[in-house]
Amino acid sequence: MNTSEYANLNKPTVRGKGLISQFVQRYQAWSQSMRFLLWVAIVLIAYFAVIDPLFSKTRELNVQADVMEHKMIGLDQSLKLNRSIIEKARKQWGNPDLPPKAGGTSGAALQKVITSVLQERGVVSGVTIKDIGTEELLGTVRGASRTRTSGRGSRGPANDPTVLKLEQTKTQVQFSASPDVVSGVIADLEKNPKVAFIQRISLTRDSRRPVLEVTLVVQSWNRK
Repeated sequence: MNTSEYANLNKPTVRGKGLISQFVQRYQAWSQSMRFLLWVAIVLIAYFAVIDPLFSKTRELNVQADVMEHKMIGLDQSLKLNRSIIEKARKQWGNPDLPPKAGGTSGAALQKVITSVLQERGVVSGVTIKDIGTEELLGTVRGASRTRTSGRGSRGPANDPTVLKLEQTKTQVQFSASPDVVSGVIADLEKNPKVAFIQRISLTRDSRRPVLEVTLVVQSWNRK
């Protein structure tokens, strides 16, 4: 019995290798121009699918890096300008005096000061006083020696003598008064030691009465 005809049945066949061999045979059967067109198509597909998106992403990242670099340069120049202004101010006027340590709520204390000034000037009705914001700032006391401890005895910001903690309070005041009373209220507030400064003043003339509608934003600092 001749089994040569069935010899190939015992050999395992791999589907992938068969497809590759068929493609190779067809590729070899193509003319040179067809082979050239095939490689041109492969190159174009690779360019538009891989290379061009990669170049576009690289250009986008370069642009973002340039924008960030310009922002960092601008911030650095702004910081240098601020340092220069602060140094000139210190040379001319000295270091600013820190607000005295005060207990209690600075916002409530500021409202009491404003109410007292208005009452002394005869403004007792139509007054609106409200706290519009409080911000805490942390700084470092210059020239103070810092003692470092470890474990349970370590100091935190609350009880560290080298850490300066300030509280900024803004209070909005609205009232109506004659021009001379308004000027007196503003002068009294500016002279009061618990008032840092008046941040904003808005004056509107009342067409029905000889008074001004006034809105003030009074700012105060409290040291804790």
